[in-house]
Amino acid sequence: MATVQRRIGAWIDRMATQAQPVCAITHPMTMRAAIAHTLGFPPATTLNIDITPLSCIRLSFNRIWRLQALETNRGAAPSAPDGGQV
Repeated sequence: MATVQRRIGAWIDRMATQAQPVCAITHPMTMRAAIAHTLGFPPATTLNIDITPLSCIRLSFNRIWRLQALETNRGAAPSAPDGGQV
């Protein structure tokens, strides 16, 4: 996870210099790493963030990074603990 956080962190830091909004489509683990990097969480804490597939995060940068929104996959059927549908 630390490797993913370093890679996504370097990309996010480059995006902070962009004047235009950026949209990235990626996996939940990468989204966790992005949140951890921008908010300064240690890599081990990323597994404590539940992000379902097809979720959306919105980050903003104005001198510091901010998590503006975390939207989970609202349209999906809830799943049971065994992975089946409820």
